[in-house]
Amino acid sequence: TSAYLFKLFVRQEETPATETMLSLLRQSLETYLNQAYPLQVVEVSRPPEQAERYHISAPPTLIQVMPHPTRRIVGNLTNPKQIMQLLGYQDY
Repeated sequence: TSAYLFKLFVRQEETPATETMLSLLRQSLETYLNQAYPLQVVEVSRPPEQAERYHISAPPTLIQVMPHPTRRIVGNLTNPKQIMQLLGYQDY
């Protein structure tokens, strides 16, 4: 099992903007984590209960569920170094 678990909440999963964001996010995680990581993509409208449980108010929102503490990034997910710094990886 992986020590990491990420959930990305988006408005619509299959749009060019979401695909670009996902590609950059995966590239960042692969570069900096150097290990396997589950990344679940969740449309906020399907099912809405999951978005409500994580208090998602403005997609896109990335949540690092594991390891603790839970961290989140709301908004622009296209800057790899900023993503890793916001997730607590200060060495990058």
